[in-house]
Amino acid sequence: MKHYLRKLRNFAFLLSTVTALSVKPLLAQTNPPAQILPFSFTSLTGAGLPAGVAVHKFGAIQSNRTLSVAAADLDRATNINAGGWRDEGDNGISLIASGAQPAGAVVVAISTLGKTNIKVAWKSQTIYDQVNINGLGLQYRVGTNGEFIDLGDASHVYTSGATGSVQSFNLTLPATLENLSEAVQLRWVYWQTSTGARDRIALDDIEITSGVSGPDVTPPVISSYNPVDNASNVALNANLIITFNENVVKGAGNIVVTDVAANTVQTISVQSEDVSISANIATITNLVLQNGTSYYINIDAGSFADNSANAFAGISGTTTWNFSTVPAPGVPVKISAIQGSGAAAAITGVQTIEGIVTRTFLGAAGLNGFFVQEEDADSDGDAATSEGIFVYNLPTDVTGAVSPAEGDKVNLTGTVRDFVSTTSGVTTSSTQISSLTNFTNLGASTFPSVTPLKLPVSSISELERYEGMLVDVSASSGNLAVTEYFQLGRYGQILLSATGASNQPGTDARLDQFTQFNLPSTAGYANYLTEIAKRKIILDDGSTRQNPDPIIFGRSGNPLSASNTLRGGDQVTNIVGILDERLEGYRIQRATGVNFLPTNERQLTPPSVESGTGLRTAATATLKVASANVLNYFTSLDTGSEDFRGANNIQEFTRQKAKIIRALIGTEADVIGLMEIQNNGSTPVTAIQDLVNGLNADPAGSGTYAFVNTDPSVTGFTLSTDAITVGIIYKTDKVSLVGPAATLTTSASFDAVGRRPLAQTFSQNSNSEVFTVVVNHFKSKGSSAAGAGDADAGDGQSLSNGIRSRQATDLAAWLATAPTKTSDTDYLILGDLNAYAMEDPIRILAAAGYANQLPVSSYSYVFDGQTGSLDHALASATLASQITGTAKWHINSDEPGVLDYNTEFKSTGQIASLYAADQFRASDHDPVLIGLDLTKPLPVSLVSFTGKAIYGVESLPKVLLSWTTASEENNEKFEIEKSRNGRDFEKIGTVLGKLTTSVQTSYSFEDKDASSGQLYYYRLKQIDLDGTFERSSIIAVRTGLTEEQVHAYPNPSTGSFLISGAGVNMPSFTLFNAMGRKIQISAQPAG
Repeated sequence: MKHYLRKLRNFAFLLSTVTALSVKPLLAQTNPPAQILPFSFTSLTGAGLPAGVAVHKFGAIQSNRTLSVAAADLDRATNINAGGWRDEGDNGISLIASGAQPAGAVVVAISTLGKTNIKVAWKSQTIYDQVNINGLGLQYRVGTNGEFIDLGDASHVYTSGATGSVQSFNLTLPATLENLSEAVQLRWVYWQTSTGARDRIALDDIEITSGVSGPDVTPPVISSYNPVDNASNVALNANLIITFNENVVKGAGNIVVTDVAANTVQTISVQSEDVSISANIATITNLVLQNGTSYYINIDAGSFADNSANAFAGISGTTTWNFSTVPAPGVPVKISAIQGSGAAAAITGVQTIEGIVTRTFLGAAGLNGFFVQEEDADSDGDAATSEGIFVYNLPTDVTGAVSPAEGDKVNLTGTVRDFVSTTSGVTTSSTQISSLTNFTNLGASTFPSVTPLKLPVSSISELERYEGMLVDVSASSGNLAVTEYFQLGRYGQILLSATGASNQPGTDARLDQFTQFNLPSTAGYANYLTEIAKRKIILDDGSTRQNPDPIIFGRSGNPLSASNTLRGGDQVTNIVGILDERLEGYRIQRATGVNFLPTNERQLTPPSVESGTGLRTAATATLKVASANVLNYFTSLDTGSEDFRGANNIQEFTRQKAKIIRALIGTEADVIGLMEIQNNGSTPVTAIQDLVNGLNADPAGSGTYAFVNTDPSVTGFTLSTDAITVGIIYKTDKVSLVGPAATLTTSASFDAVGRRPLAQTFSQNSNSEVFTVVVNHFKSKGSSAAGAGDADAGDGQSLSNGIRSRQATDLAAWLATAPTKTSDTDYLILGDLNAYAMEDPIRILAAAGYANQLPVSSYSYVFDGQTGSLDHALASATLASQITGTAKWHINSDEPGVLDYNTEFKSTGQIASLYAADQFRASDHDPVLIGLDLTKPLPVSLVSFTGKAIYGVESLPKVLLSWTTASEENNEKFEIEKSRNGRDFEKIGTVLGKLTTSVQTSYSFEDKDASSGQLYYYRLKQIDLDGTFERSSIIAVRTGLTEEQVHAYPNPSTGSFLISGAGVNMPSFTLFNAMGRKIQISAQPAG
């Protein structure tokens, strides 16, 4: 595609000079703070959860009332059928599970200290019914660790029903949960009891109440500290935060912060403005902390009290609450401490690190920086924390632009922040150091160890632990495969994938489109996307430049060129580089080429369709048919308007035309359906005429190409109102037109798109056999047609499935009317149907009798790194029996787009080096090839032809011949021919035919010139009104055996016949089916 159809990298980012907040998902579940009773939850609006409430997800969708601990926080969803939690206003909060968001549970944390007789009431209802059976049940645990325990019995479990089905519940918590100093977590867990699309269940009107055991005489206790006890690298501006188990007020006393080494103290009066209280949380501000210092905290007894005047007991000693602050500038902090085990930086602000430079991508030609990794001896030994980090360095830094070499040990100071960027809808965050104020090169040192990384990973979040580190990436099984190269020319990056659980049958390590192999399914598609995400990773060239020259990733470690391509399916054993996270996701940064193996060699000639997938696997094709997308072949040069989508200038057009001609001639096809050829407005055939002229002028062509003329002045109809249209070209020495072309003029679905189908009947010149080609270009997946079913249902069929399905329905109904006025039922539907093999439009056409002639493992297009077939060959049953083979010629989809005809975004050298006037990357879709062995059937559909000896009153033999036809067309008569040796026949009689009829008709003839004990051979010569004729199979009748017939059985047969009759001893036979078509057989004696 050109211009607006070309997918470009549109990304927004937060400037690196501004501190950015991480937006990565949490890697561990949130434990909400305990709430003081009574607790009430009656409605929810917006993305914020109320205090004390969290929503969790599991590692996979649960099929029972699991007691297991959840894996992470569940994401919020906006669509009712999307996985996640949703705010439902007065209906509370709802859950639905998907593969990517395996809900899950709603957790409420409460404090039961001083509380007895704790009662819980709630309401559950089905918000969205998808005919599944899902459950919601209550559980608990004490504290924040360990498995949960079920509460209540079966009567306290909600089972989903029809939308709006609601049920209320209540129970009393066990006495063992009363008056506890630890928080109690109540969890409403969601699970499924059957497969299929799951129901969305809402939880609402939670009321938790309690009684009090006598007067409240229990003092408040601390639930948590911030910083936590023994925390390290605490920022100098940190506050002290104390969370109590109940609401508190200020009392009398001091908070004392002691410097362990200097034995000096800061004393803060609890009554000062530096101490504030909100409910059960006390915050202490304005501390004076020093770098690299250890502290412990004491709090006087009585400094705080609860609402019943019970005084807090205080804390004392040197071990209850301790922390240490960040080192002084110039004193290194471990990179692992900065990275932490979460998605965001554990330490931010001005920090100093010391480590080994593992890779440099300096200046604007690179990434404006380099990567540093801790020495092996300084590793923290924690597999969950990264030992590497990116240093972003600009000439405007205090240090200026620095130039370390790989392997140098460096000490540097800068500001740690999370750099957040959004590209193509994907938000990523990378911890980095920027704004350098100090840099010291300590000289060459020993490289840190390279960390092995195998794909697929168990979870995408697993990659975070390697961010910024030097890794060796390989596949757990086999090699890594190239699965996408769309951005190779523009940004120097490709997508790699490994074999995994989501591999489809008959495929390699590349990723496949879900609906190429699977029926559409919302849950199935979500699960599939989750699985393939674990199998893939980007390989990047360590540069932010657009249109790099050279493009370093070609085969065998050499740059890309027209003669050194990099094809989808090519493989590499392993890649050593930096694991980085930016732009569209995790990637391997590398500034040098990779030894890609030419696993998927170019097909210089098209695959054979002489035999293969067709029913006539041993036959020779008498004709070859193809369909080809010609990538916006426009003779009107592109002026930037949507009406002009092809070449920008005459140089590009010349290059494009050369490639298209090589591809079309290379198919060796006699009839070719075209997509994406210009509809030249008032002269709609200009582009196709130009293409045919070029084909006929090429020495490699037949010189006999012509096109089906669709000019309204000729046809009386308008084929297309879109800028592009479909067309048909053919070789006049192989086929001839039978009647005019036809299009569907009564379909609102086709007219809404502006591209109608084109049907043309052809006659094979060698034997006048007739067949009809129907070329189509259905609505694309790129936008919604805004009709019923056109929104993306999330089932893998993308946008506009509704209109494509209606197009398929209308097409099948139209073809049933024989729009080209032919009575021949041999139809071949071709074109870009913009639907993968298992999607609704293909199945609609299959149900109408047009079966897909290519295996489901075939592909013609790559989108989002996934291969699939948008281009199809669908045949009627009568034509399918005449297909010798089908294939896709992979000259386009496996090739990088940068090797096409375009000259923009290329250097002067690349305009030459990346182009060859050959068939490769002539388009973005692969041609479809079909071989046909068209045999002319009898004009008469002969059902049976039998003979038997009969005897008259004088016992003289006669032979009664009987035959039945299923239908007849222009049948003048039958001549009966007889032979005594099976070779030399003579005419012995005539029976008139029924001319044209679709009614079954029976005929008979008596041969009275017969003698006893003789063997006679008979055949029918069926003669048309125009004098053409066909002969039937030969039968034999022996007069010595009365009432004996010659016949073949069983009939119908799956391939094995017995021939029975008098004197049946011929070494071979000729059989015909009910349509009069010859069946290839070999004969041998029975038994």
